[in-house]
This record gives sequence, structure tokens and C-alpha cells, in this order.
Amino acid sequence: MKHFSKKIFVFFIPVFLAFFGFASAAIISVPEVIPTKISLSKTVFNPQEVVEGSVWIKNFEESYVNDIVIHYQLFKEDSEGLAGDLLDNKIEKETFSLAPQQEIVKSFSYKLPLNLPKGGFILRIQLATARGEELGWIDQKITIQTQGKFLFLNNFWFLVEGKQKYPPGVGFYCKPGETPQIIFDVSNDSNSTITAYPQIITYKRNEGGKIIKIQKEKEITFDPLSQKTLTYSLPSLTTPDTYLSKVTLFEKSTNQPISNSIYFRWIVSSPDDAEILFVKTDKNSYQANEKAKIEISYTGPADIRVGGGKAQLQIKMFDQKGNLVGEVQKEIDLKVGTEIIEVPVKRKVENPKIEVAIVKEGKVLDSHEVQVNPFVSSEKKPSFFEKNKNIILPLGVLLVVLIVLVIFLVLKK
Repeated sequence: MKHFSKKIFVFFIPVFLAFFGFASAAIISVPEVIPTKISLSKTVFNPQEVVEGSVWIKNFEESYVNDIVIHYQLFKEDSEGLAGDLLDNKIEKETFSLAPQQEIVKSFSYKLPLNLPKGGFILRIQLATARGEELGWIDQKITIQTQGKFLFLNNFWFLVEGKQKYPPGVGFYCKPGETPQIIFDVSNDSNSTITAYPQIITYKRNEGGKIIKIQKEKEITFDPLSQKTLTYSLPSLTTPDTYLSKVTLFEKSTNQPISNSIYFRWIVSSPDDAEILFVKTDKNSYQANEKAKIEISYTGPADIRVGGGKAQLQIKMFDQKGNLVGEVQKEIDLKVGTEIIEVPVKRKVENPKIEVAIVKEGKVLDSHEVQVNPFVSSEKKPSFFEKNKNIILPLGVLLVVLIVLVIFLVLKK
């Protein structure tokens, strides 16, 4: 088992290398919310069985961290015993907040996929925001008794002018309206003939973010112990942003995934581009005339070669009835940055809703809404009987014995 503190994470926003090979990095203080422990009811499973367990999650920050969601990810174990190919990623719908230094225990259920390769597996509990920005994670090795009927996607690249290959994870720059092309190999290492179709899902920025397009391609038959090379086009988009396209093959007969997933990150370049990454609050309730401290991390144009200029960071705070209780705005440079902004609160508010927007020359480049909603434990609280059964049960037995004894003495008389 491993967990990871992202305080030391060097976050490339949102690319790792520029198109011509120039490196560019920026440090972003990713909220330190980490799963510290995981417990499973068992560790040996069959395909499609439900994994049940509990995970301990702690917020190491001195502020509220909001908009947290859990991803259940299944990896194939590599030769070094680490997480290799990503086989599955399921995302919880509900989000929650954690108070400063708060630690909670959350029970969970995760259904395993039908089709899996042979070998070892790693279940990862990955924390993220609802927009897909990753926080901390924890891993647990499990055993799944499978038949090994599976396709592996590997050797994947962007294609430039139909021939030059470009790495898929570093941020491939496109002009508005340009159509990116991708290429990858599919290997059938099993002794079964498999007929499957590729599905390509393109997200805004990260998996878990807004879905831009779903492509279902034509089915293909893969003979036993064979390999094919496939080429496809991603959507032609004009809106400046960072995009992530996920490719998975689905078995024709079951419509269930039968391959690992591969990812392609690409960028539609423009100076009118910005992204709100994280929103933290100092508290979950405020009195009238108090100042709320809101911490916002953001980035400017995804294309690091483009200057974004100036923009306005706008913050609005609402109560649970939708009444505006505070607002403020501040001029910022459109680049990677973090601002702590004080918002004057007009009236008392608990668990406020916060709307953040980045506006340039009257145009909203990005907006995000966060509900401060402290975590309510999904763990079943023990009843009075369960908490005191070690005392109640012996007393109950003693009471029954006394009643029987009294009845015996009465009848004897």
C-alpha cells in the first residue's frame, strides 16, 4: 500500500513539454488531501464481483478543501509490482468537503470489470476534484481469477502530417478547427478470437470533466496471438482549451470494455484561455461583516508560447437559498497563479456556495461553482445495543436465568 503527498508534485499546467521541445514548469500547491489507510473485506475476487471496503481520508490543510470526489481505478501490476496499464476508472457522483485537519472513514463498493488479463492487479483509491484535478491516492494489491481474454493497447502517438509521431501525454498543440490524428497498436495475446470496437471519449481538460464528444468506431476482429495498428481522428474543435481523449476497446458481444485505456492530451491554442483549478475556503460558515478568505489556483493559456494578458478574477458567495451574501473581483495576469482573496460577507451564512469566474474583456474564459458541504460519514453508526453488547448480553443471560429460577421456586411451592 502506498499513498502520495502532492505538496511536492511539480505540476505542469497543463503540459509537460512545449511542442518544439522546450520545457516549462510551474509549481502549484495541490491541496494535501490523502487517503491514509485502506481496508478490504477480502483480497481475492472473480470478474464482476463487488469489492467492498473502507478508506481513511485526511485533509492536512489549514483550510476547507471542497469539491472532492473519489475515483476507483484498477491497474495491471507491472514487473516491478507497481501500477502499470490502467484497466478501469469509475468515478463517484457525490462530492464532499473536508474541514482543516479533518479525517474521515468512508465505506465503498466497487464492481470489477468483466474482461481482464491474467496477472496481478492493483486497486487504487484516487482522490480528485469534480473537474478531475488529482489529489492523493492509496494502492492495494488484489487477486482476480480471470480467463485472460483481453486486448492490450500500446505504442500510441499523435500523428503530424500523417507520418511524424509526437508523444501523447505532453500536450499536442492544435490550431482552432484542426483535426488531430492518433495511432496505436492493439495486441491480442490470448488464444481467443476477439471482435471489438474502439470508443474514444474526449473530455475538457481531465477525465471526470465535461464530456466534449463520444466516438464509437467500427468493429474489428482480432485473431488469436495477433497485432493490428489503428489510426483515428479526434474531434475538430475551435474552443481554446486543454482536452483529454481516452481510447478503450469494447467487446462486441457484451458491450463491455476488453482493453486497457490509453490517453491523448491536446491543446487548442489561443491567448483567450484560462482554467480554474482549485478553490479552498478558510471556514464553512461566516458572520455578518466578516471577511471570508478564498484561495483560488488557476492557469492562463494552455499553450505556454502564448501570452494571456490581463483578466478579472470574480468571486460571488451565496447562501443556501441562493441569496448573494458577498462578492469581489481582482485583476490578475493570465498565467499560472494562486490568489487568496478576502470577500466581505453581508449577512450570516453557513455552507455557502461559491462561484468563481475568470473574465477577459467581458468574455467568461472559465467558471466554476463550489458548494461547501462538510463530509457526512457513510459509515453506519453503531446502535446503543451494538456499542454495549459486551455488557448487555451477559446481563440478559443473567436475567433469563433469574426468571427461570423464580418460576421454578414458585412452582415448587
